[in-house]
Amino acid sequence: MKFIFKIMIFLMCLSFGACAPEKYDGTSAESAKKSYEKMAKNLSPEKLKEFDEALKTFSEIAQLAHFTFEKSKEQVIAESREDFRKLVDGKTVEQIVKEKKAIDAELKKAFGQFYN
Repeated sequence: MKFIFKIMIFLMCLSFGACAPEKYDGTSAESAKKSYEKMAKNLSPEKLKEFDEALKTFSEIAQLAHFTFEKSKEQVIAESREDFRKLVDGKTVEQIVKEKKAIDAELKKAFGQFYN
């Protein structure tokens, strides 16, 4: 009886783990690409648009952190890619979108009518 109970607990744990939200893997460019594809394939068109906009915001933040007039656009992009992956690494779609909304709220508060 104990054996059957342990098997049931094990199977329940497996089933709950399989249903856990996909997290962004930013450990490398390849893993980030695969991770994005897995996350995006199950999203509705509206949620995918929201997710893509959030990722664009994080990408722009990473680029701004590396921007100087001494660097070329290509240098800035190359240096910021790793930082971008670090910003979203380990986060779910919901967490990424939620953080983007928080950033938008702060910018709107800071810049008011000038921020769209």
